Amino acid sequence: CAPSCFACHLLLFETRCPFDPNAARAWESPGDLDATFRRIVTHPQFQKYQPTVYSRPQQDNEEALLSQQGGDTGILNGPWVVTLENFLSD
Repeated sequence: CAPSCFACHLLLFETRCPFDPNAARAWESPGDLDATFRRIVTHPQFQKYQPTVYSRPQQDNEEALLSQQGGDTGILNGPWVVTLENFLSD
C-alpha cells in the first residue's frame, strides 16, 4: 500500500524488495531460457497445463526441415510466447 499513501518507509522499491547479490541465478548459461521454454512445451509433466506456443525462436535447421516436410506450424518466429491453459484452477 506504500505507493498509494506515500507515508511509510516502504515507499521505495529498493526498501521493499532489496536485491540479494548472493541469490542463486535463474539461468547460468546462454540457452538456458530457451531450454526452459522447450521443456515446458515438450515435457510430459507440463502437458496437464495444455501449453500453446504462439511464437518461438526458430532453430537454424528448422526452416529447411519444414519446407522438406511441406508443412507450416503456424507458429511465428520470434521470442517465446506461450500460454498455459490449465495453470490455475478454481
